[in-house]
Amino acid sequence: MQTHSQKPGAVTMRISVISLARTPERLVEFCRQNDSKVRYDVFPAVDGSKFAPQQLTSTGYFDGTVSYTQGAIGNALSHLQLWESIAQGGFPATICEDDAIFHRQFEEQSERLIAQLGVNWDLVAWGWNFDSILFAELLPRLGRCLFEFDQDAMRHNASQYVQCEVNPNLFKLLNAFGTICYTISPSGAQKFIRKILPIRRMDLFNPRLNRVLPNTALDVMMNHFYAELDCFVAFPPLALTLNDHARSTVQIPKQVGAL
Repeated sequence: MQTHSQKPGAVTMRISVISLARTPERLVEFCRQNDSKVRYDVFPAVDGSKFAPQQLTSTGYFDGTVSYTQGAIGNALSHLQLWESIAQGGFPATICEDDAIFHRQFEEQSERLIAQLGVNWDLVAWGWNFDSILFAELLPRLGRCLFEFDQDAMRHNASQYVQCEVNPNLFKLLNAFGTICYTISPSGAQKFIRKILPIRRMDLFNPRLNRVLPNTALDVMMNHFYAELDCFVAFPPLALTLNDHARSTVQIPKQVGAL
């Protein structure tokens, strides 16, 4: 793992950024956006194009009933490998993808919020895809809230937003798409591994679209388990993604066959 450091003497939770070796320009842009804000290790992403379907089923990661792109395969395996490491290591860690843009207050605010949770928590999402919903319980016992966002406005204002003052709070996470940036505890990693593996066909109801979504990527599958586990979301977010589909290494137009 390649390590990048920033402020001398800063103490922060480990951050691992997932980046594919054959797309170095994405890591260059990540470094440009974030080197002054956070310290991180570079985790070499798994290249999904290097796996035959029978390899994936024989290892127990996939059961052969889903259709993931090669990018989605690599993305899922990358997150799973990091979960396995965190579960074994015994310490929480932050995982992000190489299109994440951190808020300048990420370190101080994320540490403050994690400390408020005590020991019984599984995952905290710091950002999500703005082209979809955020479904959360903002006021305990007073009902659930469904949020929609203007992704174009976010893209236009992202550079200003990540420099402004924010004071986010944590709320119970029910649905959010994207695995752009989150912190996961060792117990949370163990729970997600048990529930995710093997990656299989699971249909998810989307309340905004009022329809069922097939399991086409890890973030879709994770949505099945947020409500039943101790998962939270920071609002307003402490990480953004421009979510440029043209540059995505996960969801590409051509789908691979069922595994």
